[in-house]
Amino acid sequence: MPKRLTLALLLLVHASAFSASPAESAAERARDLRERARTMRASADSNYAITEHDCYSRFLVNRCIDQAKLERLARIREARLMEIEANRLELAERQRVAAEQGLPVTTPPAAPTPEQPRN
Repeated sequence: MPKRLTLALLLLVHASAFSASPAESAAERARDLRERARTMRASADSNYAITEHDCYSRFLVNRCIDQAKLERLARIREARLMEIEANRLELAERQRVAAEQGLPVTTPPAAPTPEQPRN
């Protein structure tokens, strides 16, 4: 009997996880990614400020500051990747809604053609 109860609870949890529409889950994921990216950027900036201050008590000040900058940049790049993913999810959602409403799909702008040689 406990196995059946456990199985029933697992199925219930699994079903409730997929009961939300894909649009809601994509929007929630985009919001979550943006929040995590914002937190990561703030953390990187505050860590850099603290590390930079501490670097002035060291012998190799410039090397310490350069390393702190590289660490901050690496964390900001991770945050950018999260923001890019959030943008991609939001764009896909907007395109899905537009397709459902029967709106024409906009095509991306054409690449510029090379200028013709002048005579």
